[in-house]
Amino acid sequence: MADEPVFPKPRPKGSAYREPQPVPVLPEQTRKLVQRPEPPIEPRRVEISTEARALLTPVGDEQAYWAKQQFAARHPRITGAVLLVVSVFLAFPAVAMRLEGHRYGGRSGGFGAIFFMASLWLLGAGMPLETNGRPPSWWAAGMTTCTVVGAVVGIFLF
Repeated sequence: MADEPVFPKPRPKGSAYREPQPVPVLPEQTRKLVQRPEPPIEPRRVEISTEARALLTPVGDEQAYWAKQQFAARHPRITGAVLLVVSVFLAFPAVAMRLEGHRYGGRSGGFGAIFFMASLWLLGAGMPLETNGRPPSWWAAGMTTCTVVGAVVGIFLF
């Protein structure tokens, strides 16, 4: 008879397990609807300017971006010299392999050529800024041209 289960005695009525009680009903809370007068809606003033100065003036995030570019703007020739050194270290292995007769020079040659041309532009032209904090359009066109020429040279160094 050792295999028969033994159950504990039933608990008395006053035990920790009580009979379920009904959920208490709370009095309804009254809500007050507070209305405030709405301010009058002003019509939007849309001012469209066709002046070049108004169209090219940086606003918002773009203005903050140009305000952060202080080192390159204040020391463009130092930035150009550092970029020139970096470009020589990037392009040297590719140029050396091409001179030895290898067909491909690697990707670093392409980036080195782009950085080389950009650094030459910074060394030669500096980085003049207009009153709004951006470089003039001729400077941006020159930098773009140097970058494109560097990219074309870099393609041949690949």
